[in-house]
Amino acid sequence: AGDLGSLLLGKSKSVPPLRIPDKRAPGFKSEVIKYLYSQHPHMVTLDMADCALVDNDVPRLSDAIGTCTVLRSLSLATNSITHESMEDLTIAIEASVSLNSIDLGENALGVRGATILARNLIEKTKLMGLDLSSNLIRDEGCRAVLDALQQTPGQPIQWLSLSENCISDHSAADLASLIDTAKNLTFLDLSRNAFFSNGMRVIAEELGLNNTLQHLNLSNISLDAEAVELLGASLARNRGLISLDMYGCRIGDVGARVIGASLTQNTYLRRLDLGSNKIGSSGCSFLADGLMVNTVLHVLRLWGNTLGLACDRLLSALYTNDTLIQIDLTGCSTDVDTVAMIGALVKKNRLAENGRSSGSSEIRKLRKALAKEQLKTDLLTKKAKSYKKKHAKLLVDSEKNTFGGAQETGYDSALSMDSDGGRPKGGGGGGGDMHSIDQL
Repeated sequence: AGDLGSLLLGKSKSVPPLRIPDKRAPGFKSEVIKYLYSQHPHMVTLDMADCALVDNDVPRLSDAIGTCTVLRSLSLATNSITHESMEDLTIAIEASVSLNSIDLGENALGVRGATILARNLIEKTKLMGLDLSSNLIRDEGCRAVLDALQQTPGQPIQWLSLSENCISDHSAADLASLIDTAKNLTFLDLSRNAFFSNGMRVIAEELGLNNTLQHLNLSNISLDAEAVELLGASLARNRGLISLDMYGCRIGDVGARVIGASLTQNTYLRRLDLGSNKIGSSGCSFLADGLMVNTVLHVLRLWGNTLGLACDRLLSALYTNDTLIQIDLTGCSTDVDTVAMIGALVKKNRLAENGRSSGSSEIRKLRKALAKEQLKTDLLTKKAKSYKKKHAKLLVDSEKNTFGGAQETGYDSALSMDSDGGRPKGGGGGGGDMHSIDQL
C-alpha cells in the first residue's frame, strides 16, 4: 500500500498544475487554447463564462476543443456568441470524444443558432447536459433542439435548461415527448417562458405518467386556475419528482388549495418552492392541512407571501409533521414569536433526521463489518474442512503402504530359505527365524 501511495503521489507530482490567468487578463484565451492542445490531464472542466468572448474568438477556440480528449464540461455562458460562429462551435462539439456537458446560457444564439446546433447534436451520443437558457431560441429553435435530442441514439441527455427563451404552448407537445422518451432525463428547467393552460395540460398529463424526471423548474410562468388544477392532479399521481420550483407563478389561494391537496397523496416530493405566489391566509391553511398528512416533504419555501395569522396553522401542522426539516418564511408578514416556534419545531425535525441518518449509517457499517467477519469465518471453516479431509486421506494411504510393505518383505524371506536347512540364506539359527516371524 505504501509503494502504491508513493507511486500515485509521484505521478501527481509529475503533472504540472494548470496556471490559467484570470479571465480578464490579456493572455487568458491564448493560455486556455494552449492547454487544450496540450491535452493537460487537469483540463477536465473549462469555465469560460463571462470572459467577453465574441464570434471572432470562437474559430480558434473551437479547433482546440475539437482536438482535446480530456475535456468533459464546457461553459461559455454569459458571452456574446451568436449564430455566426455556431457552425465552427458545433463541429468542434461533435468532434470532441470526451465532451458531455455544454453551457451556452445567456448568449445571443437566437433561432438560427439553435437550429445550427441541433443539426450536429444528433450524432453527439455522449451529451448528458445542455444549457441554452436566455438565448431567445423561441419555439422554432426549441423544437429543433428537442427533435435532435430525441433522435440521438440512446438519448443520453440527463439535464436540460431552456429557461427564458420565449417558448410557448407550440413546443409543449415536443417537450412532453422528450419527457416520455428520454429515460435518462432527470433535470428540466422551463422557467420564465410563456406557457398557458393548453400547453401546461399537455406537459402535466405526461408528468402524471412519468417516473424518471426528478427536478422540474416552472418558476415565473403565470399559471391560471386550470393550469394549476392540471399540475396538482399530476403531482398527486407522480412517482419520480423530488424537487419542484414554482415560485413567481401567481397561483394564489386557489392554487395553494390544489397543491395542498396533492401533498396529501404524493409520496415522493422532497422539496417544494412556492415563493412569491400571492398566497394569503386561506392558501396557507390549505398547505398546512397537506403537511399534517404528508410524510416525505423535507423543504418548503413560502417566502414573499402574505401568510398573516395563518402561520398558526403551520405551527399546528408541525406538531404532527416530523419530516419537514427546512421552511422559508422570509417576508411573509407573520408574527415573530410564531415564526420562532416554527423554526424550533423544524430544527427538532432536522436533528431527529440527522440522528436517523447517522443511525442508519452506523447500522450499515455494523452490517458490513459483520458480513466481513462472517466471510472470514466461512473461509477458515472451509480451509479447516479441506485440511482435515486431506490429512485423513494421508493417514489412510500411510497405513495401506505400511501393511502392504510388511507382507511383501515376509513373502520374499520365505522364498529365500536353503533347501537343506530350511533357514534363510545368511541366517544364524533361531535369530533368522525370529526375524522372519517379526516381519510376517
